[in-house]
Amino acid sequence: MKPRVYIESSVVSYLTARPSRHILTLARQELTLSWWALHHQEFMGFASKLVVQEISRGDVDAALKRVNLCQQLSMLEISQEAEDLAGRLLEQGAIPKTEPEDALHVAIAVVNRMDYIATWNFVHMVGASAKFKLQLHISRLGYMPPILVTPQELLEEIA
Repeated sequence: MKPRVYIESSVVSYLTARPSRHILTLARQELTLSWWALHHQEFMGFASKLVVQEISRGDVDAALKRVNLCQQLSMLEISQEAEDLAGRLLEQGAIPKTEPEDALHVAIAVVNRMDYIATWNFVHMVGASAKFKLQLHISRLGYMPPILVTPQELLEEIA
């Protein structure tokens, strides 16, 4: 069975955005596009209604492009268990209380037993200290933490 990857909103945004003038962002966009072109071969992709809510914001044409892209993914529901876990992650400081949507992304992936969470959110999810803190809290709450990765890291898994 292919590994299951929860694709967070930042990845969808990088996939559909106009090429950036910022070199690091442009590199991340290119890496995301390269991974996306191959991911169906190696991974089962999932998103959630929360992803769709987030990517529906902003410019109407750009939002439509992002939402259409998500139609290629299996959709996960926002369960009461996920909402409860997100609340606990916020209460325990695993994710700042100012970022409830980030906590809910993680919780949705955790309760649905995703193998990976793909994100470009370094501050609250995939940065070294954020990743360590999240995985520790998730484990202490009795769940198996998914591996928090960037699309670049997933692309390296394929190579």
